[in-house]
Amino acid sequence: MEKSEILSYAELSGGIEIDRDYEIYPGLCRSIWIRRSVHVGIEFFDSHTDRDEGGEDFFVIYPDYDSAITALEQFLKKPFSAWTKQNFLNLQFPEAHEHQPIVNKWIPLFQGIYDNTVILPEHAQIANGYFEMLKSHAMSVPKQQSSTS
Repeated sequence: MEKSEILSYAELSGGIEIDRDYEIYPGLCRSIWIRRSVHVGIEFFDSHTDRDEGGEDFFVIYPDYDSAITALEQFLKKPFSAWTKQNFLNLQFPEAHEHQPIVNKWIPLFQGIYDNTVILPEHAQIANGYFEMLKSHAMSVPKQQSSTS
């Protein structure tokens, strides 16, 4: 991919999806976008979730596109010239995870968010309030002690 192509899609069409991974959290897709105003979006969704209204989103705003591209090259461990524009409609969730209960797909990601172990580009923040609301509620509820009989 050319840098001019990345910049053109980001500014003129609102964004370009540069990476998609189905293996980090089995049953979920992690999608990375570079958007207008140097806004990088990291989205997690499943085959039953509307990308625009569901899932978990993180974001990072960089001072310029060169900074964003450099940070994403380091995060993805590949140069931008090796990135490919992802086709928004060509989602290919592995069949092995399609019959898994929906909640089971999300538990590892939610646990990672709760434990601050989700691997994200530096300075990424959660974008939507769904999990933050759950996290703040969970922190105010005492943890259950497991009973051993």
